[in-house]
Amino acid sequence: MYWILRAVGFLLTFVGFNLIFKPLSVLADVIPMLGNLVGMGTGLIAFLLASILSLITIAVAWFVYRPLYWITLLVVAVLLVLAILGKMRKAPEKSKEDRHLACL
Repeated sequence: MYWILRAVGFLLTFVGFNLIFKPLSVLADVIPMLGNLVGMGTGLIAFLLASILSLITIAVAWFVYRPLYWITLLVVAVLLVLAILGKMRKAPEKSKEDRHLACL
C-alpha cells in the first residue's frame, strides 16, 4: 500500500510540474514542430524534478525508521542533481564552439 501511495505522490508531482511548464510549450506552439520539441523537453525536466523531490521526500520520511534507505535515497537524489548540473555545464561549452566555427 505504501508503494502505491509513493507512486501516486510521484505521479501527482510530475503532473504538477508538467502543468507549471505547460505555458512554455504553448508559447512555442506558434511553430508546430518547435512546440512538440519544447513539450518533450519540459516533460523531461518535469520528470527529473519530480524524481528528485520524490526521492528526497521519501528519504526524509524514512529518516527515523530506516536509516540505510534514507542515506541510499539521498545519495541517488544527489547523483541525479549532479548529473543534471553536469549536463547544464556542458551545453554552453558546445554552443561556444559552434559560434566560433560559425564565425570562420
